[in-house]
Amino acid sequence: PAGLSIKLLPFQLEGLHWLLSQESSKYNGGVLADEMGMGKTIQTIALLMNDPTKRPSLVVAPTVALMQWKNEIDQHTNGKLKVYIFHGGNKTNNVAKLADYDVILTTYAVLESVFRKQTYGFKRKTGMIKEKSVLHNMDFYRVILDEAHNIKDRQSNTARAVNMIKTQKRWCLSGTPLQNRIGEMYSLIRFLNIEPFSKYFCTKCDCASKEWKFTDRMHCDHCNHVVMQHTNFFNHFMLKNIQKYGVEGPGLESFNNIQILLKNIMLRRTKVERADDLGLPPR
Repeated sequence: PAGLSIKLLPFQLEGLHWLLSQESSKYNGGVLADEMGMGKTIQTIALLMNDPTKRPSLVVAPTVALMQWKNEIDQHTNGKLKVYIFHGGNKTNNVAKLADYDVILTTYAVLESVFRKQTYGFKRKTGMIKEKSVLHNMDFYRVILDEAHNIKDRQSNTARAVNMIKTQKRWCLSGTPLQNRIGEMYSLIRFLNIEPFSKYFCTKCDCASKEWKFTDRMHCDHCNHVVMQHTNFFNHFMLKNIQKYGVEGPGLESFNNIQILLKNIMLRRTKVERADDLGLPPR
């Protein structure tokens, strides 16, 4: 892209092409799962630079990676992108001010904290106070989760905070999208909002919801049918059979289903595959 001061390697250009085609597809994003050290950050910066008018973008990263993102953006874009670090004591609560920036950088901990204050409130002498979250009241063009395996536990507050952000395009960057169990992949698919996998369905009626809402622990808040009559698409067609049968029969079919889904939403290259492009000396 014009304005990018670094020359991308061939596989990184392929990556950028894939990122752009995914954004214009029905998926509106995906998982960039290149192996560690292959430049996921620079490919993402190239995506941001491809059309700087599409803004603002939110990058959520672990605390240690925050300054690295800031430095890489400044270094490789010649200051063309305005960056705001939403972290520390002097965070702004002004949506209009934030909307002036091209890229907003924040951490998982900060995002979880502002979400918690908005949803559950916090104690003061006067009682419980709820504080509006500026990040959850903004409309972003794209949200990028760096080290996206931080939301692998879908019931964690961090995963909830991420899912409540309003955005058009969604990206997960992770060298290890699967760490222990296939179920961890579900949290990323849920964030990416891929239909119908991210929804819970009722087997008795056409009730379908992203939220699992059973206030009385028995009946669905939407259709009043009981818990047992609700199922999750991903669980039902992919997870259950693998847990039950392993890699045989229905389990194998489920594995194939997962492969088909991941082929459409995930790009992963390893250093061994792209050794020629990287030009690293042999170990």
